Amino acid sequence: MPSYKQTYILGMIYFPLAVCLVFIPSELFYYNMEEWGGDIFLIGLPAIISIFLLATIIAIYLTIKKIKPALADLVKPAWLLFNLGIIALFCDTLAPIQLSQLDGSNIRSSQPLSITLIELCIIASVFAFYFKGKKYFETCGMVSLFFIAFSFLYLSANIYLSTALNVQTDNKTSVSTNNDHLPNIYHFHLDAMQTDFFLEDIEQSNTEAFDGFTLFEKNIANYPYSLPSIASYLTSTTFSGEHYIDWINNADQGLYTMLSTAGYNLNVFGKRPLLYSPLIDNFESGQDIYKAATNIKHPMLSQFSSLLAGRILPNAITNRALSYGKKIGNLYPQRSDLPQPKTIADGIEPYTGTLILKHAIATEHQRKNSGEYLLIQPVLPHGPYFVDDNCNYGITKGTFPQRYSLQVSCANKLVAEFIDELKRLGRYENSIFIIHGDHGSGWAGFTEKNRSKEPQKSYRSEIHPWSQKQLESRAFTLLMIKANKKSTSPFFLNQRKTTLLDIYPTIASMLNLSAPPNAEGYDLTLCLKASCAPAPGSNQNFFYFPPGKNEKQSIEKIPLIFINGKPSFDLDKTTQRDIDVKYSYKGSDLPSQSGEVVGSSRVIYNKKSPPSYITYGPYIQLKPGRYSYSMMFSSSLPQTESAAKFDVRTTNTQDNALKELVIYGSNNETASTEGEFIIPPGAMGKNARTNIEARMYYLGQGDFSVISLEFKKLDN
Repeated sequence: MPSYKQTYILGMIYFPLAVCLVFIPSELFYYNMEEWGGDIFLIGLPAIISIFLLATIIAIYLTIKKIKPALADLVKPAWLLFNLGIIALFCDTLAPIQLSQLDGSNIRSSQPLSITLIELCIIASVFAFYFKGKKYFETCGMVSLFFIAFSFLYLSANIYLSTALNVQTDNKTSVSTNNDHLPNIYHFHLDAMQTDFFLEDIEQSNTEAFDGFTLFEKNIANYPYSLPSIASYLTSTTFSGEHYIDWINNADQGLYTMLSTAGYNLNVFGKRPLLYSPLIDNFESGQDIYKAATNIKHPMLSQFSSLLAGRILPNAITNRALSYGKKIGNLYPQRSDLPQPKTIADGIEPYTGTLILKHAIATEHQRKNSGEYLLIQPVLPHGPYFVDDNCNYGITKGTFPQRYSLQVSCANKLVAEFIDELKRLGRYENSIFIIHGDHGSGWAGFTEKNRSKEPQKSYRSEIHPWSQKQLESRAFTLLMIKANKKSTSPFFLNQRKTTLLDIYPTIASMLNLSAPPNAEGYDLTLCLKASCAPAPGSNQNFFYFPPGKNEKQSIEKIPLIFINGKPSFDLDKTTQRDIDVKYSYKGSDLPSQSGEVVGSSRVIYNKKSPPSYITYGPYIQLKPGRYSYSMMFSSSLPQTESAAKFDVRTTNTQDNALKELVIYGSNNETASTEGEFIIPPGAMGKNARTNIEARMYYLGQGDFSVISLEFKKLDN
C-alpha cells in the first residue's frame, strides 16, 4: 500500500476523534472562554485523550498485523470512522443545547422532534454515502487531514487567547500615590438580592448590624439581567442608542475611571466576564477563589464535559448525554475534604459566593486604611438554592421562596461579619458603604405578605416564562448606603423612589467629585438618615428584552409604580423602545399542514400535495399599533397565475382578518409580498397583546416555497 494511502487511513481513523475531542471542545471553549475561566485543561485533556486513543489503535493494528496479517486491513474501519465523524459534526451543528445555563437552572433539552427527523435523514444519507461513496476514499482522506490540521490550529488559538486572557487578569503593580485623604469604599453587589426578603430577614434577626445605613425601600433595578444592570450602575446611564455591545463594553468608563483618576486602588472580587477592566489594580475571580479554597483545580470540568456530550450525541438522547457527560467529568480525580458543587445546576455559583465573601473578610487586613475601593460581587443569594442560612452547602428543603430566604440570610450574615471585621480594624466609621442587588429573584416572587394567590401567565413567553408578578419582583432590588461619617443613629428606611442609576452620582458627591453630565441618576447624600424631596424626574423604568449581547433588539420600557410597598407595572404608560424591532422566522420554523423542509425553507411540490396551508403561525403576541410584514416565497407558476392566498390574522376575535391578498407565481424566482397592517386596541385595553399569525394557503398548482416571514413594528 502506498505510504500516502496509509496516511489517509490514519487521518480517517483519527477524524472522528478530532471532531469529538479537539474541534467541538475548542468551539465550545472559544465562545464561552471567560465563563470557563480560561482553563485550557478543559480542551487540553480531551485532545490528549484523542492522541492516546489513536496511539492505542495503531498499537493494536501493528500487533494484529504481526500476528495475523490477513486481519490487518484498516480500509473498511477507516471509512466507517470517517462517516461517523461526519455524523458527529452534524449532531454538533444541530444540537439544541449550545452553551451553559448561567441562571442556575438545570440544563435540559426539549429534544425537538424536527431536529431528530433531520438528523435521521442525515444519518441515512451518510450511510448511503458509506456504501456507495468509496470512490471518494482518497478525497475524504485529504479532507480528514486538512480538518485535523484546522482542529489543532483552533485548539492552539484557544490556548493562546486563554493565556492572553490570564495575563490580562494578572494584578497591576500599583503606582504609589498619596491617597491617604480618600475614604475606603466598600461596594457590595449581592446578585439577585430582593429588598422585601432582605428586610424580612434582618427584621427577624436584628437590624443593629446595619446601624448607620439608609435603606431605600422603593428602589428598583432598571434591567432584569446582571450584565446591563452592572453597566447601568457603573455609568448611571441606560441603553438608548443602537450599539448595545459598545454600551456594555464601555461600562468601565464611568465609576471605575472616576475612582482610578482620583487615586483609588481598585480591588474587585467577582465574575470576570461581568466586571473585569484593565483599570482594576487587583482582580480575583470567583473561580480562582473557589480553586484556592477547595483545592479543586478545574471546577468547570463536569459542566464542560456535560455540554460536550450533549453536543456530540444525537438530539434524541441529548438529556441522557448531558447526564453521562457530567458523570464522565466527575471521573477525573479532584478531591476535597467536603462535598463541593461542580456544576452551575448543582449550586457552584452561590457556594462560590460564600467563599468570595469569606475571602474578603480574611484578606481585609491586607488592604490599607484609606484609598481602597473594594467591589465584591458574590452570586448570592442568586439561585440555584443549595446554601442554608448558616452558609453550609447541601440539599435544602422547601419552596423556592423558602430556599431563597435561606441564601438571603447567609449573605446578610457574611456581610455583617465583614462589617464586624472593619470595626475590629477601626475602619468602619470612616468608610463609605454601598450595598445593593442587580435585580430581584423572579423565581421566588415577593415575600408571603406581598404574594399574589392568583395563577400567573407568562408576561412575554417569547422572551421568558416569567409572569408579570415575577418580573415586578425581579425589579425590586436592594439599595443601602452608609456615608463616611461617624453615626450612632439606627438603621433607617427612606421612602424616596430610587434606582441603581443613583449609585455613581452619590459616590461622586460623597467624594466631592462631579458626576458626568449624561448621568441619569441622582445624588442621594441628602437622603441619608433623613427624609428628602422626591427626585426632580422619574427614572423608575424597567427595560425588558431578550437576554444576551444582541446588537439590535426590541426593548420594552415599562414605568413602575409602587402599590402597597411593592413595584407594579404601569401598563398604560408602557412603550416599545424599538431598536430595529423585527420578528423574523425562517420558513422551516413555521408550523405547516403539508410540504417538507428543504434547507431553511418550507417547500411543497405539485405532484405531492393538495391545496393546504403550507405555513401558518407563529402566534406571536404583539401590542396594538402599526406593523409591516414581509413574506419571501418562490413559485414555479408564471406571474399571471394565482399560486397561493396570504393573510395576516388575529386569533382571539371572530372578525380577525387584518390583511388578505392573492399571491401570484414568480417563475421560480425569489419574490416577496410586503405591506402593513394595524392592530387596533381591543377590549383588554390599549396595551393588551394579541396573538398574530400569517397564513400561506397553497392552491394546489406548481411548486411553492415559503422562505421567510418578518414582522416589524413601525410606531412606538
